[in-house]
Amino acid sequence: MAALSRLWVSLVMLVLWAYAAMVGLAPPVTRATMMISIGLIGPLLFRRAVSMNTVALAAFVMLAFNPALVADPGFQLSFVAVAAIVALALPLTEKLRSIGEWRPSSRTPHPPTCHRVMRLLAEAMFWDERGFRDEMRKAPVNFRLEKARAARVLGRLRVQSVLRNCALLIVTSVAIQLSTLPLIVFYFNRVAPVGVLLNLVAGVLTAVLMAAGTLAITVGALSHWLRSLLGSVAAGAHFALANAVVPFTCRLRLVASFAGSHSKRTGAG
Repeated sequence: MAALSRLWVSLVMLVLWAYAAMVGLAPPVTRATMMISIGLIGPLLFRRAVSMNTVALAAFVMLAFNPALVADPGFQLSFVAVAAIVALALPLTEKLRSIGEWRPSSRTPHPPTCHRVMRLLAEAMFWDERGFRDEMRKAPVNFRLEKARAARVLGRLRVQSVLRNCALLIVTSVAIQLSTLPLIVFYFNRVAPVGVLLNLVAGVLTAVLMAAGTLAITVGALSHWLRSLLGSVAAGAHFALANAVVPFTCRLRLVASFAGSHSKRTGAG
């Protein structure tokens, strides 16, 4: 089993680094490939795959080969964003999960102490009412827990996982925006709060694009019709992803033109 895991990790890393070399070893690609490689090797050495040590090691290796990257804005933004995910988004997600999934046990006999709003949000995202009831039917001792009503409703409608993933994507996007804000202001002299919403849209469209493209390549030799359909889906997702910012830029231009015309009228008056 261990030999099979090492072989699988070696093949995945070979494909990753071949792709990174093919696209020119750009800093974001190298950073992502380095962190994925460390994440794959970590469990084999009984180490945590995702931690600040992983981020620091990836940065150290890249700077050892090219120290000039320390002044590169792309390098700085990339690593600050990843550090925000590891240091802010992931711990907050785990905290919400521990609150939402809480049930009495020998290690946690009492519910976590938190604000009522946070508890309701965490339970709506992570509490599995259906799984809890199934477990109680088989357990020798039955008990009830008062959880958020939204958790039961969302679980009954089977949309809890979708809304949970969207909420976690927003949490991650906010963490990235807050952490990279000083660098964005310093290098580009602008602030884009709409990036939180755009990251949510881009994440969904990217997932659709990758899934459709992968399936089109996989089944392309078996069905021309299915390949064309999946190709059309991928092309539509790519078009939407490339033009997702257009409605917001048009709105900003409209606001800017309105502000400009209003200031001219005020000055003329």
